[in-house]
Amino acid sequence: MRRCVCLFGLFLMCLAGTGAAVPAAEQLIPADTFLLLSVPDWDRAAGELAASAYGRLWADPAMKPFREHFERSFTNKILGPLEKELGIKLADFNGLPHGQMTFALTKGRWDGKSAENPGWLLLMDAREKGDQLKAVLADLKKRWVESKKHVGAAKVRDVELTSLAIGKADLDKVLRAMWPDEADDSDEGRKKSEGGRTGQTTNEVYFGQAGSMLIAGSSTNDIERVLVKLNGGTGQVLGDQAAFQADRSIHLAGSTGFLWINAQPIHQVLMQRFSKDTNVGEFNLLLPRGDKLMSELGAADLKTVAAKLVAGELGTEVNAFFSVPEPTRHGLLKLLSVERKDSMPPGFIPSDALKFTRVRLDGPKTWEILESLLSKISPDLAGVVQLGLASAGKDKDPNFDLKASLVRNLGNDLMWFESRAGSNNASNTGAMRSLLLIGSTNAELMLRAIKTSSSLLPLASLEATFREQEFLGHKLLSLPLAEGEDADGKQQKREFNIVAHGGYLAMSSDLSSLEQFIRGGTTNFTSLRAHPGLAEAAARVGGTNVGYFRFENQAALMRTMMDEIRVENQPLPGSFIVNQLANQLAAKTVTDGLLNFALLPPFDQIARYFHFVAYGFGSQPDGFTWRLFSAPPPQLKK
Repeated sequence: MRRCVCLFGLFLMCLAGTGAAVPAAEQLIPADTFLLLSVPDWDRAAGELAASAYGRLWADPAMKPFREHFERSFTNKILGPLEKELGIKLADFNGLPHGQMTFALTKGRWDGKSAENPGWLLLMDAREKGDQLKAVLADLKKRWVESKKHVGAAKVRDVELTSLAIGKADLDKVLRAMWPDEADDSDEGRKKSEGGRTGQTTNEVYFGQAGSMLIAGSSTNDIERVLVKLNGGTGQVLGDQAAFQADRSIHLAGSTGFLWINAQPIHQVLMQRFSKDTNVGEFNLLLPRGDKLMSELGAADLKTVAAKLVAGELGTEVNAFFSVPEPTRHGLLKLLSVERKDSMPPGFIPSDALKFTRVRLDGPKTWEILESLLSKISPDLAGVVQLGLASAGKDKDPNFDLKASLVRNLGNDLMWFESRAGSNNASNTGAMRSLLLIGSTNAELMLRAIKTSSSLLPLASLEATFREQEFLGHKLLSLPLAEGEDADGKQQKREFNIVAHGGYLAMSSDLSSLEQFIRGGTTNFTSLRAHPGLAEAAARVGGTNVGYFRFENQAALMRTMMDEIRVENQPLPGSFIVNQLANQLAAKTVTDGLLNFALLPPFDQIARYFHFVAYGFGSQPDGFTWRLFSAPPPQLKK
C-alpha cells in the first residue's frame, strides 16, 4: 500500500535529512485551496489500514495469485510505459512517505472565463528519509537532463526548484504508451497526437525539497506560500478560513485520511462556463440553459464537503458532511431533508435479508417540491406531466382525481428489502425475492387509485390489466410480468402484486414475501432487528432515527458475487462504473488485464474477512451527514 501511494504521488509530480515537525496540511497550503486530500500521518495510516479487515484480506496468502497478478500487470501495463517515457525509476521512491501526504487544488486565476486552470500542490514528508529523497530527486533531474527533456531551474526562498515543461504531445505520448490498444495509429491520428511542439500549450511542473518535505506544484507562487509557512513566516492559509475550521474540528478529527472541498469556487466557475452555452443539447427545447438549470437545482446551496476515513481493527468508517444550511435549501437539495424518525428494520423484516433500506420522507411534501422544481426548470415539461396526471383514470371514472387519491395519501415511510428465495443455506444462490413498502395515511384508497390509473404504471402493457383477488383477508392486485427463473433456475410465470396492510402499500412479485409481511413473520422467524451488532452499527452511522438507514449482509453478497466473477472473463455484476474503469485500465479480456477474477480463491477461504455494512444519511439544520460503517467480522476478533 505504501508503494501505491508513493507512486501515485510521483505520478502527479511528473505530470505536473530529518527536520523539525512539519505543520498540518491546513497550516501550509494557501487560503484559496478549494480541494484538500490529506493523510496526516502515513505511517499511522498504513498501520491502521493493515489492521483493518480489508487490509488483512489483501495480505492473506489465499489472495496471493490475484494480488501478484494485479501488481505484475499494473507494473507492466501502467508503470512500465510511464517509466520509459518519463525517464524515472519508480522503485527509487519506495518507502519514502512517512509523515504527511497531501494533494491540494488552488483557485489562483481559475475563473471559468479564461483558459487558466486551477493550481495544484503535492506535499510529501519523508521524515528520517530526507537524505534518500534528496538523492532520488537529484538522480531524477540528472536523467532528465541527459535525455534532453525540457528541464529548467528556479529558486524560491532559498530552495532550489527543478522545472519540467510538459506539453500536450508529451502527455499524449505517455497515454499512447500506456493504452496502445486505444491509440489511433492512422497518419492523421499520429499527427493529431504528436503535433508540432511549436504553439502548443506547455505546462511547467516545479518540484524541490525543504527539509524532509517534497514539494511539487504547478505554480511557484503557491510553492512560495508553502515555504513561507514552513519557515515560520506569516500569511493566510486554509486553516484560517472559518468554513474549514468548523469542518476540521467537528467532522475531520481523528481521521486516517480526509477530503475537504469548498464547493463555492467550483460552482462559480461552472456558472461562468454554462452561461456561455446557448442550449443543453438535444433536449434544449424543454430544458433551460446550463447556468439556470444549476441554479434551480440548488447547486449554489452546497457550501463545503468534509469526508474522512477511519480504519482499524474496530471496523472501517467513512463519514461525509455536506454543508447546506437549512434556510437556503431549494431544488434537489431540499428533497434530501429526511425526517428524524425511526429508521431501523421493523420486526417483520427477516434476519436472512441481504439488503434492507428505509427512508423517512414526507410523501406529499416531497411531491410538491418535485412539482415546483419541474415547473421552474421546464414549464412545458411540467405541463405535459400535469396533463397526464389530470387525465389518468378518467376513462374509468370521470370524477377520479389521481393526486387526491394517491399523492395526498402518501405517508413518510419507504422501505425495501431483498433476500434469497429458497433455503437459508449459505451456499444457496437461488433467485432473489424483494418487498417494497410505501407508507400511507390511507393505503386502501391508494390501492384503488393504482387500479384505476394502471395505465400509468411502467410495468403495464396494453394487454395487461390488474387481476383482483382475496389474499389472507386482504384485496390483492396482480399484474402479469415477463417470465423469470425460480430458485432452481426453472422458468415460471410472474406477477407484480400489491396489497394494502398496516398503513403500507406492499409490492412484490413474490407472494411468500407478502405473506410474511401480513403475518408479521412465519414459523421459527427471527427479525433482522435482532441481528448481533446491528444496534451498535446504527449508532456508528447516526442512530436509530437518522432518517435513512441501509443494511447489507456483506458476507452473503460477496459469496454470491465471487461465485459469479471467478468465472473467466466475467465482469463485476451490476457495477457499470467499475467495469468501464476496468476496461480503460486493462486489456480486452479480464484474464489478460489488471484484474483476473479467475485467480480469486474460493470464498470459504476468505469468508472470515466479511460481515455486514451499515449506511446512514441524516439531515440537520447546518447540512447533511452520510456515514458508512463496515462492522468488524467476529471471526477476526482476538
